[in-house]
Amino acid sequence: MPVGLAALAPGRQGLTDREATHRDLAPESIAFLMNENIMRKVRVSAKEITRLFRLSDGGSGQTGRRFLQVLLLAAAYVFSGWLGSLLAVPPGYASAVFPAAGVALAALLLYGAPLAPGVWRAVTLPACTGVFAVGVFVPTAFATQLRIGDIGKQPTMQTKVFAPFVNYLVTHLQAEGVTQGRVVVVQSIPEMGAALREGKVDLFMDSVFPAAALVRLAAAKLLLRRWKRGVAEYWSIIIVRKDSGINRLEDLAGKTIAFEERFSTMSYFIPKTILIRKGLKLRELGGPADKVGANEVGYIFVGDDPNTTIWVSKGKASAGVVGTSRYDVVTRASYDELRIIHESVPLPRQVIAHRADLPPRLVARIRELLLNMEKTEEGRKVLKHMEDTARFDEIPDRAMSEIKTILPLVGAEFGIR
Repeated sequence: MPVGLAALAPGRQGLTDREATHRDLAPESIAFLMNENIMRKVRVSAKEITRLFRLSDGGSGQTGRRFLQVLLLAAAYVFSGWLGSLLAVPPGYASAVFPAAGVALAALLLYGAPLAPGVWRAVTLPACTGVFAVGVFVPTAFATQLRIGDIGKQPTMQTKVFAPFVNYLVTHLQAEGVTQGRVVVVQSIPEMGAALREGKVDLFMDSVFPAAALVRLAAAKLLLRRWKRGVAEYWSIIIVRKDSGINRLEDLAGKTIAFEERFSTMSYFIPKTILIRKGLKLRELGGPADKVGANEVGYIFVGDDPNTTIWVSKGKASAGVVGTSRYDVVTRASYDELRIIHESVPLPRQVIAHRADLPPRLVARIRELLLNMEKTEEGRKVLKHMEDTARFDEIPDRAMSEIKTILPLVGAEFGIR
């Protein structure tokens, strides 16, 4: 007799066995019995399904029935894959749910190896007939996955930002054999370079410095300019306190300058190249208390543009660098005490590049799609979602010339001659 039923209290003899059991058992025991009851019903249901669709107990009709069931499984797989595509995130075909895989697994668990040909036939059907693969229509004889790369440490957020853009491209690149899309997030420029070289990333968007670095590291090709947050181009501003006595770049010798972060285009790399071209020697400092030689400029990373203005206004750094896209916002409270001593030439806010061996026909079609995105409501909606992008257009010739001049210094930054 189960524990809990051995000692029924007086006055409970009128209860049914089930009532007595539920009232005397501990809560965890009741949960166990309920789960066991559910599993018993599942097993009974599975047996009924198996009985209804049993191939044969033997005899001459077994082969024909088995063939029929294989065909039915393939059809069920295809149909459930189509249903899964209806759950895709607009405007494309990427879906977090794929019921066809569940159909295939259930069939093999219930019927075993004899139905394996049905799964194989369903999976390989798209390659032969162009029906669909993974819930996506395939009008050509092959399938290609388009991968968009991004650098950062928040892959979930970054994937959410770029997923509609990937879906848009997949939707409009069906004729080129592109049927799936993916966002690939890595944590550094060298990692992205490796991904491009190995064919794990096809397209990449970022500011000029990371893009130029990937030109050197992976022979990436610049494609178009991206108007991120509605901004076509921006430039670097070097600021000092008005009472600093610093009037030109050469006056920074023996002083400290604050940069944003190591891979920033306008708040690190471009001003660094400007100072190097002026003949100044730069050295990274371990902290603000480090001494700086008379013939060098010490630099330190402070995290973001607001911190840069704080460091300069409080005298923790003699100068600081801010991108023009942020200058008006972060310095509004400091106009009376700060002034600009240098502005760089403007460069694209961001660019989009592709791996070197991406098929030229596909590159041409992607270029066409991007240039025309702003002309349709669907395209504008996707651009808006992707960090308020206004459009894609051609990279100006003067910007391309400037990018070519900084490539050797980009290479030096990564130890490339």
